[in-house]
Amino acid sequence: MDRQEYFKNPVSKAEVPDYFDIVQNPMCWVTIEEKLDRHEYWDIEAIKKDIDLVLNNAILYNKPGTAFYKTASRIQNAAAPILEELRQGSNPSDAINIDPESSVGDLETPWELLEFLVSPEALQNEMDFILEDTPLASMFDFALPKMKPPPPPPTPPLPPPQKVKRDRKGKKKKAADAPDKSTSALLKPRRR
Repeated sequence: MDRQEYFKNPVSKAEVPDYFDIVQNPMCWVTIEEKLDRHEYWDIEAIKKDIDLVLNNAILYNKPGTAFYKTASRIQNAAAPILEELRQGSNPSDAINIDPESSVGDLETPWELLEFLVSPEALQNEMDFILEDTPLASMFDFALPKMKPPPPPPTPPLPPPQKVKRDRKGKKKKAADAPDKSTSALLKPRRR
């Protein structure tokens, strides 16, 4: 409805210095969107109040006949029936025919629902697939999948191969049979 995005962003004091002298509570579409994202609106009346504030501020500040004034009036006329319809349909007790006086403070979960959540037999005829656990446990298995097992530990490095020693005649000796260097020096005859 605001195709030109006249009311999308907050009014800049640098661009319109006298705006804040006339408009005491500024509001724009971006602020409404941010409040929606932060879940600050608890009912239709609160959002309706902010939408009306955007449009009433534009009508208050701008002179009749300007594009801002005309756009605000057009949005106001178009939005009124939509917001009224939302307001009438926003009472959850009307939608499900509950007497608000009898249900105030009754936060106890009905026994039938609790039975349904813990009994796989309750769903047996209602579903085309087989549950391996209770409905409640199955919901948590789906939402919180099983963790992968940890990777196996790394294999230890192989020991270095033993060197095969040869005697002077070229025959192979086992490393265990080979004399130690410190003892071989003692066994050699000394030359003088």
